Formats: sequence, structure tokens, C-alpha cells
Amino acid sequence: MDFAADVFWLVFVILSLCLFLFVVIKQHKIKKEQEYIIKLNHEILDRLRDPK
Repeated sequence: MDFAADVFWLVFVILSLCLFLFVVIKQHKIKKEQEYIIKLNHEILDRLRDPK
């Protein structure tokens, strides 16, 4: 393998890791948002069941 091929594989691996990290962080944010929405839904349902 020559130098260009080594550089290509190095860049490819780094970009793959960055993409993987981006997807993991995005999924974590989506999960937190879903948990927040579920909590809000429970609060709304509780208020509808127990009007004060």
C-alpha cells in the first residue's frame, strides 16, 4: 500500500468514528426528549383524572 491509500483509510476510519458518535449522541437526545414527553403526558392525564 502506498501513502495515499494509508491516508485514505485513516480519514475513512476517523469519519466513520465521527459518524458513529454523532448517531449515538443524537439517539441519546431523542431518548431524553421522549422521556420528557412521556412525563408531560402523565402529568396531563393525572390532571384530567383529578380536576381541582
